[in-house]
Amino acid sequence: MRRAGKDPLRGLSPEEREVAERIVQLGDRVLKTMFGTLETYVEVAPDGRELGPAERFELRKRLGQVARAGVHLNVERELVDEAVGEVDLRSSRALLRTMRHSILLALSDDSETRGRAMSAKEMAFAAKPAYDDWGHIMKGR
Repeated sequence: MRRAGKDPLRGLSPEEREVAERIVQLGDRVLKTMFGTLETYVEVAPDGRELGPAERFELRKRLGQVARAGVHLNVERELVDEAVGEVDLRSSRALLRTMRHSILLALSDDSETRGRAMSAKEMAFAAKPAYDDWGHIMKGR
């Protein structure tokens, strides 16, 4: 993903390099989780219906990934808040929360609760701020 011949970490102190490497690792994990989950969510397209076993399995698997990424973002909260500028993960953090809530609703045994889950179209719309931020982040790589 890096441009050939350009080392974005050149000139950084060892401490600054360590922080930069941590934010890159965190960002990579969040990006993979977020877009993988979005893809699964759109494929399953929860619409209030009772989901089939395979759909429930996929959403549960993604729910675990989203929860782990959210915990990791929370543990690195100071790093995330300090990195705002070149690498702004706040919209990704918000989207992961939205995904977690909507997946939990979609997995409910109660039809009324399932009906409160976001549609695939609503989830795609909710992802736009994070998608835009990632466009900015990737330009800098």
